[in-house]
Amino acid sequence: MAENETCIIQCKKCGILTRHEWVQWERRPTLLLLITGRIKAIEGWECTKCGYRQVVSTRYELYTE
Repeated sequence: MAENETCIIQCKKCGILTRHEWVQWERRPTLLLLITGRIKAIEGWECTKCGYRQVVSTRYELYTE
């Protein structure tokens, strides 16, 4: 998706129509990182009002740092 893409979606936490931004973030589950050396890369919509994130896609990437 394009960078800084926004959309008006009904937020599950706020319960009203609010602007959401497309964001990417990562999680590092300890067991997954220790055993396989991978992290969880997540993409989805984030509410600009309350910060609630709705996950759209998840993939596992090799940790390179």
